[in-house]
Amino acid sequence: MRVLLFDFLNAYPYQAALEEAGLPYTLLPDPKRVAEAWKKDKPDAALLPFPVVLEEPEAWLEWGIGSAGAVHSVLLVSETPPEQWHAVEVDGRSTASVALVRWLMDQGHLPHRPLVKKAEGPHGRLVIGDAALRLRRAFPVILDLGKVATQAGGLPVVFAVWWARPSMQKRLASLWAACVPDFEKAPLAAARYGFSPQQIRRYWQSLKYPLPRFLLETWAERYRPYALEAR
Repeated sequence: MRVLLFDFLNAYPYQAALEEAGLPYTLLPDPKRVAEAWKKDKPDAALLPFPVVLEEPEAWLEWGIGSAGAVHSVLLVSETPPEQWHAVEVDGRSTASVALVRWLMDQGHLPHRPLVKKAEGPHGRLVIGDAALRLRRAFPVILDLGKVATQAGGLPVVFAVWWARPSMQKRLASLWAACVPDFEKAPLAAARYGFSPQQIRRYWQSLKYPLPRFLLETWAERYRPYALEAR
């Protein structure tokens, strides 16, 4: 059995559930690395950036990582307001968040700016994962893309989804339903990631782990124009 997921605090509830069930898994540093490993050699299951797997709906589980408002770990940060930006500097580990920024630009909720690896002058900076959680109060301008996208689209936003082979789908869906998120695991996560148990519980409460099919289908259509870039 080969299960892949990324080593972010938002994915820890899945990691803890796999450990509780005695199921082996491989932990990779970030979502992009998981996507690259998945493309190279398809595992039995993987937690993947949603835009990567839009054309494989039969393999989606109704589980992943989303947000019905502020997500706290997908941010645009800056010293200046968006209308003054010359570019947006993207996090190289991100896939879904880059697609989301493009969608928000096309919908008129962010100004159209080039997305670059390194920006100079006034610019926005896309930060994801645990690094974003630590930067929340470090900049005068902070846009939470979970909040912006939920307001723009009228629905919770999807960032990642579980992809699984048919032989694993029922087993994993049952495991997630029974164990994700387990708030009793917050002290273990705190020791690993360097946040307090109270911060971690609040963060997990802000996330959506069950993702209804209609929500996945809606965001698949929204992400589809940007899927080639994600792949």
